[in-house]
Amino acid sequence: MTGHRLVVSPDDLARAGGAAVTGVKLARLARLAGAGLRVPGGFAVTAHAFRRHLADSGLAGVLPARLAALPGPLDHAALAAASAALRRLVRDTPVAGPLRAEITRAHARHCRGPVAVRSSAVAEDGADHSFAGMFDSFLGVRSPDEVVAAVQGCWASLFTHRSLAYRMHAGLPVDALAMGVGVMEMVPARVSGAAFSMHPVTGRRDRTVVEAAPGVGGAVGGGPEPERLEVARPGVRVLRREYGSAGRPLLSDEDLRHVVDAVHHAEDVLGHPVDVEWALDPQGRVWLLQARPVTGAAPDDAGPDDDIVWDPAAYLSGL
Repeated sequence: MTGHRLVVSPDDLARAGGAAVTGVKLARLARLAGAGLRVPGGFAVTAHAFRRHLADSGLAGVLPARLAALPGPLDHAALAAASAALRRLVRDTPVAGPLRAEITRAHARHCRGPVAVRSSAVAEDGADHSFAGMFDSFLGVRSPDEVVAAVQGCWASLFTHRSLAYRMHAGLPVDALAMGVGVMEMVPARVSGAAFSMHPVTGRRDRTVVEAAPGVGGAVGGGPEPERLEVARPGVRVLRREYGSAGRPLLSDEDLRHVVDAVHHAEDVLGHPVDVEWALDPQGRVWLLQARPVTGAAPDDAGPDDDIVWDPAAYLSGL
């Protein structure tokens, strides 16, 4: 593995070798940042670092046999137990000194204040398969030791019960994934959420769907009931609005326009309909935290007057 980069700085992220090195999530964010969209600063712990950890710790000689002996996806109790054991093994095996020191140096050089440590699997979220919500991320991480532990937590999430079962059902090999990890400065969000550049349930391309909740990460993966908006495309004409737990609008007309513009820009850059996670800072600037293809949507054959009940949160939770 000599010569392979273990940690990649923000300036080198776009030139690091793409998804095979940093994982799909970070490769997409690098493309968006290169196109002028706001992406939090930080650094990447590459998939080479994950493989180095497996080799240096001896896990490379242990995991293949464990994975080959996994029960089938319908034996939920046995698969859950095997998954928990695999995750503990990866999470609790110490990271060797040189790699730990490199992560610590990058954290001191590129990050100020709390960070988000985000999983970025090498084979994550393509046009036909989505691992949305299956890999772990950690928010509000502060000390170097906590960053290293969170990186290990991301690596371990390759072996969650849900991820293993999904790969088995989809006919994907359970041992083929590697994991890059992004260590990204936290955005001091007053509002954050998810947005789709097409309707995620009906597949209509003349719709944009936005979810918003107060604070950091509130509308993604649980938390308060988000505000939900369905917006006509092109433009930002609101067709439906549900206020959620806040009971009031969280996004002004200007805020909504900024979010929708960013989502459409991301779609143009990546060349396909996107599902993004975003954060709006106190200055009203939109930051993109993640972008993936919209998968599993119905064909775009609904008529303009069709009144289809949609629930993006339920859609996401089913992936």
